[in-house]
Amino acid sequence: MEKAFGGGRGEGFSALLQFFLLAMFAVFALLVTALSVRVCRRAEDMSGENRALRTGLAYVAGKIRAGDRAGAVTVLELEGLEVLAIREDYGGEPYVTYIYWQEGALWEYFSREEYGFTPESGARVLETGEMAFAMEDGAVVLTARTESGESGLRVALHAEGGGI
Repeated sequence: MEKAFGGGRGEGFSALLQFFLLAMFAVFALLVTALSVRVCRRAEDMSGENRALRTGLAYVAGKIRAGDRAGAVTVLELEGLEVLAIREDYGGEPYVTYIYWQEGALWEYFSREEYGFTPESGARVLETGEMAFAMEDGAVVLTARTESGESGLRVALHAEGGGI
């Protein structure tokens, strides 16, 4: 009777083996897909961090180059923050652009020199990893750090003279 329906013992086992192999293939395909998505998301996160880091460094370097005049660019410690200060004159009045890092972002505050530095009045420019500023041998050294690494940039000052 079994032969009349084509359901011998060997054929049932063969069909079960085929089903098992197909199921294993599907499981492995899903695992590879899940791992690939995870790797892609991590690469995208790192790419975003690196982009913000490079953008922040380029922004600050551009500000330094634009304000590179004798004695105009310096790094100060103000209100417990490391601050890059760039002095400029407008209409005979001294103004200062303060650039600093706090709360996970790069900030900028522009005011008349006589008003001084008030970080809470600054504008958030860019979410980025930690950024530090230092003066070294006639250059401003910018260092940016994220969870995935550190990057730096040295901006030579072409104008001679002391800072603010």
